[in-house]
Amino acid sequence: MKYKPRYSGPNNSGYCVCGCSWEEHHLGIVMNQEYSEQTHEGYFPQECNAFGFHEVSGRKFNEVTGEWEDHCQGYVDRGVL
Repeated sequence: MKYKPRYSGPNNSGYCVCGCSWEEHHLGIVMNQEYSEQTHEGYFPQECNAFGFHEVSGRKFNEVTGEWEDHCQGYVDRGVL
């Protein structure tokens, strides 16, 4: 199987469509050795943690409403779009 990098390489910017870098997302470690060897990526960025983590991962606090709102539930590189 041919794997493509998710956040690095010439077609990726390293920034998510949410505006945050891949490093600000929850980073799951890559367990697939083939993926890691082909892409040279050791992490898989998941939900955004720029505004909090644990119960509020992927969410942003809205000061007007006083509630947490969805921000980014999974990294999508801007360069892919």
